[in-house]
Amino acid sequence: MPNKNKQHWYSFVFQHSSKTSQAYGGLPNKKVTKPDIEKLKRSACINGSAMLMSCSYLGYMSEPEFQGDRVTLPTSLS
Repeated sequence: MPNKNKQHWYSFVFQHSSKTSQAYGGLPNKKVTKPDIEKLKRSACINGSAMLMSCSYLGYMSEPEFQGDRVTLPTSLS
């Protein structure tokens, strides 16, 4: 069963005319679907006709980990 606090994080780069935009998104599943991409474009206020140029997988982590917040490791790992 997946951890409810963790998501699969991605970096998306879009281009419309000569403007390039980047957006980040966390998804519950590792796969990225066209509806996921369209929803991300809308939530990031990216032009609907912008073309997806790249999608990079950043890892499976919690939002605080993604935001760069310090995560305390168990003493056996530090």
